[in-house]
Amino acid sequence: MSIMPTKLNIKKLKDFAATMPRNSVLRDILLSETDEIDVSIFLDRLPIWLRLAEYFCETTVSQKGYSAKLWFRRITIDFMEVPKIWM
Repeated sequence: MSIMPTKLNIKKLKDFAATMPRNSVLRDILLSETDEIDVSIFLDRLPIWLRLAEYFCETTVSQKGYSAKLWFRRITIDFMEVPKIWM
């Protein structure tokens, strides 16, 4: 039986955030996090980050002519990849 770790490495998520436009609140929030955070804190913050990502899609991405659905799918997949780090 494996024990789930209490810390989660979000470095890949932060690397992705660094590619976002500089005026993105989500980018600033993610980059301000430490590279490792408690799993419980990650799970608490995840709904907020996803809501900010959705808002970002509705405003910034759509205004620049990008497909908001494609961008949101990309960030959602990146969030879904994070739990694989502890497997």
